Amino acid sequence: SLPLAFTWLGDTPVYEIGANKKLVKTTRVIKRHTFIPTTVDQKMGPGGIYWKLRDGSYVQYQQVSILRKAKYIPPSVQKGAKWVEVRVTWGYLVAYKGKEPVYATAISPGVDGIAARQHATARGKHYVDWKLISGDMSGGSKKNYWFVDEVPWVQYYKGSFAIHGAWWHDDFGLPKSHGCVNVSPP
Repeated sequence: SLPLAFTWLGDTPVYEIGANKKLVKTTRVIKRHTFIPTTVDQKMGPGGIYWKLRDGSYVQYQQVSILRKAKYIPPSVQKGAKWVEVRVTWGYLVAYKGKEPVYATAISPGVDGIAARQHATARGKHYVDWKLISGDMSGGSKKNYWFVDEVPWVQYYKGSFAIHGAWWHDDFGLPKSHGCVNVSPP
């Protein structure tokens, strides 16, 4: 259930409220690429803001992405229909059935983020045009061409933009792609 915190940068230290009512670093560490049940409550601590986890401990604001339930369903989504929300700047995807989240994962958007440049992820509301179990992808500009064989779970949603599995990296949560939405194949 949402909200969840996702540790995308690296192993994340855990803080607790000490005897002096201030946040104190513990010996506990949450491993990179872990989803943690969290709240949206915040507290000031050493060096900035901290998110409160559901177990009462805290993690630094900049060490995690917070996956939250969508505030509204896009008007074009019919009652009970399946739809996906991708948060490019926070590096996550949540799949819904109607109002209820049914799946969440980290993603790697385009390396140009949300800027209107060559390797930015297409933003807006889109429909999946077609799906493939796997497909070859290629592209390039000037003298920098690339080809990837058997890209898994491809869902094209705007021209050559797609949500697809990416077996060639493990940097989910960070911008990495040529504009597609990369997800871990599992």
